[in-house]
Amino acid sequence: MSVASEAVEKYLAIPGERYSSSQQIKQAAATIYEAGVCVLCTLRFIPIPLGPIYHSTPVGEIYQALEIPEPIGDTDNARLPCRACLGILDHGHVKQVVQRYKQQMYDADDIFITVELPKSIYIRHRAMQLFCGDSSAILDSGAIDVKETIRYMISERLSAACNVEMAGDSEMRVDIVFGHQESASEHLFLFNRDKSSVKLKTFRKKGVIMTTGDSKTAVLSELAACSEDEFRAHVSCPPPAVSSTAEVSMVTMKRSSLFVGGRYLKL
Repeated sequence: MSVASEAVEKYLAIPGERYSSSQQIKQAAATIYEAGVCVLCTLRFIPIPLGPIYHSTPVGEIYQALEIPEPIGDTDNARLPCRACLGILDHGHVKQVVQRYKQQMYDADDIFITVELPKSIYIRHRAMQLFCGDSSAILDSGAIDVKETIRYMISERLSAACNVEMAGDSEMRVDIVFGHQESASEHLFLFNRDKSSVKLKTFRKKGVIMTTGDSKTAVLSELAACSEDEFRAHVSCPPPAVSSTAEVSMVTMKRSSLFVGGRYLKL
């Protein structure tokens, strides 16, 4: 039995879970996948718990376990980025972060990882949840968070490649920022509502119009206050297709300063 198939069977064995058979999971997977999401986001919205299936299982095995036809060659499905995660869960991004860390040759026993996502991710996550609820009562519940998923994937790969542990109080920090220009304005409708409690400010910097006030905290607060009817009036469910993939726009690695001999030293 493959790792992917084993993960599906383990999920079925959890008491109180919603599916009664692996076939029912496969039917749900087909519904989710056909909405234009990647196979890892399909797992998130089923939802299959985080485990090796996300970070060390060949994608082909996941397609096979879920009985979803794997895109081959230059088909449209093979080219289009995921509508839910914008390609953030692509294993190529995980490899990129791991390679950058290895190149720095830090001598650390443990690290702490932070991840910053494009604000449109939160809009697209809710749109996918509404789509799932519209499609089936079985799917009408929470999915695994994309930020939690990518942090988990990077953490597991870094642990295996560099022999480091993940620790919330570690002196070694790895901060990862993802960007996606194509969807950068998708969240702004939240602040244009009559009931919005936040007023955005715009200004021009070096010829580029910048916006302030739309922090992640503000976006999540406004999203929670936005009714389902208001949301559906501005966002399609499932979310619309995109032509470009999110990118790792910044990876910052730093250690806390140490107080030695009367002064702070950066290592």
